[in-house]
Amino acid sequence: VFSYNLTESQLLAKYVSVSFCDGDAYQTGTVKCPNNFFTRPNLLADNLTLTAGYIGYRPDVKAIIFAMRGSQNKRNWYENFNF
Repeated sequence: VFSYNLTESQLLAKYVSVSFCDGDAYQTGTVKCPNNFFTRPNLLADNLTLTAGYIGYRPDVKAIIFAMRGSQNKRNWYENFNF
């Protein structure tokens, strides 16, 4: 059973906000993941669907963090509806 933790929630919100960086940063591998807690963060990007995000492991809490960017433009919204 999990209980709400404000500090953890704010940290998770920060992780998600980083996923909204410039789309070119995903293609060049220059996204600055909040990796002070992560081991082996990996960037995820797909030019066809305009999907972008990252995944990393937090050993201190034994958790995998998976953060995806939301829709950025009309094409991205269209791809979402056709999924």
